[in-house]
Amino acid sequence: MKVASAAERNSRTPSPLPVPGAPHPDNSEKESPAVNRCTATTLISPPEPFADLLEDARPSPVLCALGEKHDGDHAQMLWDDSGDELAAWVRWDSRRTRLAPLRWYPVQNGAGEACGLFAGHPSRHDWEINEAPDV
Repeated sequence: MKVASAAERNSRTPSPLPVPGAPHPDNSEKESPAVNRCTATTLISPPEPFADLLEDARPSPVLCALGEKHDGDHAQMLWDDSGDELAAWVRWDSRRTRLAPLRWYPVQNGAGEACGLFAGHPSRHDWEINEAPDV
């Protein structure tokens, strides 16, 4: 599968309806101060059926994409299935790591940039999150 670029994600038309239970107002004009990115990491390995197909199947580190001090699981997008408006995300906490197909958050900021996080994400939109320093 192909990983969508930010430009491809930004070209998507946002949903006119809010996502049920979403913590953010759609297209808010209010400027929010940026927060730092969560620095939690985990190691993920390719699923068994794919490990034999890869030249290097060693576990790889993954950095959380959410804002610091977020609620719930950590999360990072692994690949985008742009034909289905879904992406494969890895979600983890202190006990487990799992893959989850999640829909993109259908909100754009005033500049027309789409939020690069999943629907119902627990932290700020990605344009409000500062990049993490190298960890």
